[in-house]
Amino acid sequence: MKAESSEFDDCAERENADMDPGTMLVVLLFAVLGSLLGMGSGMVPGMHVNTLALLLLAASAPLLGGIAYLCSEFGLGLELGPLLLSVLIIAASVTHSFVDFLPSLFLGIPDESKVLSVLPAHRLLLAGQGGPALICAATGSLIGATVALLLAIPLQLFMLSAWGCEWAIELACPYFLLLVSVLLIASEARSKKVRTVLDAKLGSIAEAEMVISTLPVPVDRSPGRISGRVVERSMHGFLLGNQFGRWKVLGSPPRIGANVVADGIWSVRMRSTLNPLFALALFLASGWLGFLAMNVQLPLSDIYPGMRQSVLFPLLTGLFGFPSLLLSLRSRPVPHQEEGGDASVSFGDGLKGTFAGFLAGWLPGISSTTGTVIASLFSKRGDSDREESAKRFIVMVSAVGTSSAVFSLIALATLEKGRTGALLTVMQVLGLEGLGAVASPLSADFLVLLLATLIGAVLGYFAVLRLGALLARKLSGVNLLLLNLVVLAFILILVTMFNGISGMLLLMSASALGLLPPLLGVGRVHLTGSMLLPLIFFYFGWRDPLLLALGG
Repeated sequence: MKAESSEFDDCAERENADMDPGTMLVVLLFAVLGSLLGMGSGMVPGMHVNTLALLLLAASAPLLGGIAYLCSEFGLGLELGPLLLSVLIIAASVTHSFVDFLPSLFLGIPDESKVLSVLPAHRLLLAGQGGPALICAATGSLIGATVALLLAIPLQLFMLSAWGCEWAIELACPYFLLLVSVLLIASEARSKKVRTVLDAKLGSIAEAEMVISTLPVPVDRSPGRISGRVVERSMHGFLLGNQFGRWKVLGSPPRIGANVVADGIWSVRMRSTLNPLFALALFLASGWLGFLAMNVQLPLSDIYPGMRQSVLFPLLTGLFGFPSLLLSLRSRPVPHQEEGGDASVSFGDGLKGTFAGFLAGWLPGISSTTGTVIASLFSKRGDSDREESAKRFIVMVSAVGTSSAVFSLIALATLEKGRTGALLTVMQVLGLEGLGAVASPLSADFLVLLLATLIGAVLGYFAVLRLGALLARKLSGVNLLLLNLVVLAFILILVTMFNGISGMLLLMSASALGLLPPLLGVGRVHLTGSMLLPLIFFYFGWRDPLLLALGG
């Protein structure tokens, strides 16, 4: 609800107060502290910035008391307390959107906005391209934050003018979600490439010196031999990389980085026509699971409910993170990671991600996960150069998460609505008067929050590069089996603590569904139906009839 004109007048008087050096110093201090908190929360596997925001909200009373004492010591007005706490939360959310790529890269536990970049990032890590992957993620996030900040003031002035189009956004949202879902499933059928596999399960696979003399010529059902370096492992086999490309081999996977020679029988097939049906089945199954998780009391929730945190944590972790960790238990030491390297960062890919982030931050009900789905529709992961394709995809998806965090702030400063958990917390901290001050055109409060966003983005960029390089050096050559087991146990503890026994059941159900895409040969992106389908049910008015039918 828009604040009354009298409230805007009061806020205008408050915003005319000079931002003296002491005030700016304290604002910078809280922005840096928020960035440090965002670094810490981003490095925790499975931790979402909304959880951090809720913890800060729970501790807001003592925090505001401490801030009031600090303001009195600096000779500042006590009314700055809510604004400074908001600076802390916003800087933390922006920095978190940068740093949360690191668990996705090294451990496979995604934040909500990084669920699609897990497998492309792992491909680069196993190929020794962890350094370029970090550069792509950091630069993509920086592109998203920079473009969004440049658009912040023009967007605020436009939306606060008589030309604002909030009604059109609300009207178009359900049809846009339906279009995204259809395009997502249809994208599984757009690739007409031939699938070439060397079946060596009845042949031989032996480690040897790499000897590559001629280009392999796959002929269906004919004997064949291929040699190269193991660059990726899966449940059924592995990928061999050599000067001619990458080749799928079925059989017991050797260690990552080993040079092997494989003998077997070639299988040459067109991509399965069943893939779109598999994609549709996964979309509907994950969507129904998401709908039940968000709207129905889960079994055993009355025995031990935990802290009653959002079900998105066990749901998304089960669909995208837990299966990757389970599959990685068979993996060998992390290959040596080259530092720097050719990151091939495309500004155009960052702009595509920023556009998807705009939709995620601006449209009601469109989460960062939905934004990553939209970005994936513009990706070219079927390119012959899979490493180059993975880098471009990481740039795009990284831009989604960070730009959506900034655009959500702009939505708060124009529509006075919070699109994320962090911004909803900011709304409660600011109160009606503070929210009116932020939503006033070119107000000092809004500019302060933009400054916090800028500081969070700059510190987040360098944190990804520095912390990522440190992790790459420390983990090179290290077998992550023990670490993955520790992370698996840690996730189980977090889910039990946050969501209780019902959260554990949801995690196990989602994990079973999350193991299917690699078995069926389709992308995990279709599991984002867990977010899209419940929103479609809601916007088209189908949620209540479905719940009534379930109750009957």
